[in-house]
Amino acid sequence: MPDKPRLEPIDFRCRKLWSRGPGQWGARGPVFVGGVALAVFAAGVAGLADETVTPPKPEAAAQPLPASPPDAVREAIKLGYPATVDIAGITRSPEGVDQGYAGSGVLIHPAGYILTNNHVVGEGRLTAVFSDGKSLPCRILARHAWEDIAVIKVDADRPLPAVPLGRNGSLQVGDPVVVIGNPNGLSHTVTTGIVSRLAAGYAETGHIQTTAAVNGGNSGGPLLNEKAELIGVVSAKVSGEAIGLAIPIDRVRRLFAEMMLEEASRGWRLGMALDAFADEAKVTAAPEGGPAHAADVRTGDVVASVAGTPVRHGLDFYLLAADRKPEEPLPLELRRGAETLRVTVTPTEVSARPALEGDFVQGIAFEAFKGNWSLLPDFSPLTPEARGWTGAITHKVPGAGVDLFALRFRGFVEVPADGAWSFYTVSDDGSRLWIGEELVVDNDGPHGPTEKRGVVRLRKGKHAIRVEHFEGTGGEALQVLWSGPGTAKQEIPAAAYFVRP
Repeated sequence: MPDKPRLEPIDFRCRKLWSRGPGQWGARGPVFVGGVALAVFAAGVAGLADETVTPPKPEAAAQPLPASPPDAVREAIKLGYPATVDIAGITRSPEGVDQGYAGSGVLIHPAGYILTNNHVVGEGRLTAVFSDGKSLPCRILARHAWEDIAVIKVDADRPLPAVPLGRNGSLQVGDPVVVIGNPNGLSHTVTTGIVSRLAAGYAETGHIQTTAAVNGGNSGGPLLNEKAELIGVVSAKVSGEAIGLAIPIDRVRRLFAEMMLEEASRGWRLGMALDAFADEAKVTAAPEGGPAHAADVRTGDVVASVAGTPVRHGLDFYLLAADRKPEEPLPLELRRGAETLRVTVTPTEVSARPALEGDFVQGIAFEAFKGNWSLLPDFSPLTPEARGWTGAITHKVPGAGVDLFALRFRGFVEVPADGAWSFYTVSDDGSRLWIGEELVVDNDGPHGPTEKRGVVRLRKGKHAIRVEHFEGTGGEALQVLWSGPGTAKQEIPAAAYFVRP
């Protein structure tokens, strides 16, 4: 089998803009900028040999593809150019040296909300530079490390140009595209090309491949169609010429509710959900007993504005609702049929789950089952092939085998501090994680190595944990990680697992 193409996260090739040590400016010159988790690309790009191309329809294949009208592409550039920003970041090395790096972003709302890559945001200070040369500081609103997506915000004294969000469903190989960004610090460089490949399953885990030139500093910039709609976020390149990759915008849509308005993470809840794919901000849920239901928000209502700011679609709502103080009431204008209503939703606090008392010993119990499943089974009627105690949650336990097995882990996990705790499962294939009886992570289904995250608010101490996993065929993987107050993202250590004696 030929070697697979080598991936190069774009910002590893960013140009260092400047550096300085304590009291001293350094020389200009190239630098490699890290901070990209290569696992971001594992699900969608590793295994390129298994990907498929979506060709033009058979009846169209016999005819030359029509050229895109030059005026249409120029119009897309005209609209996308002022909505693209250069992102200048500053990081400090362990030696105390400040370094500047370049990336890109795209405005998706006139109020100053910018979509970019998580690895562009980094951990340093950020500035957005506009097409007219003006600049504003940025603040981070939300980020998703595994999917390499982040939302940042500038506060301007005027509405800013923003691009509309497109969809990926009708995208085909050969469609014209535009990339705008900051390659190697060359501000607002425009390149054009076509969609050259659509990886199998690209809407879920793959990428859009394009011939438009992509280089270091393009990370986080827009991939636009000829209507100037945002269809992807530029994220990486493959070694070679004219092979750039972008994260599909439909995948970003799917992440928005989790990123922007995750109730357990923020510590307050509105109790409503909106359709992230519709052309209007339609309410899909307002559960009884929640703050939105108490304010007479109903399923099917369309949100027209948040605190006086117009809302075009569900993503606008998530941006505007998340960027507020936790205790701040949220005024909404709703359309209900032909009627217009004004309501105010008052957020309520999300309480922390209390810790458990009693005697415990270290370890976690496991059961291994044999079978062929496409989703996690109901374990209650199944007879385990093996059971016992282990020190960590892993697929390498007695009875697991290589293919066609399932595992169930049960015990307790001890968190060292009060607060919002993120739990992650990385699995090939499906996995789920419960804290108590609350499903926190749902990573079910047949897929390659995929990370999913959930958040729960916990009191310091021990909490019941249950993890279920099944493996079909092919590679196998299972990891459980956490992060929380004072704890960086890491695999949960064996010392944190307990069972009842």
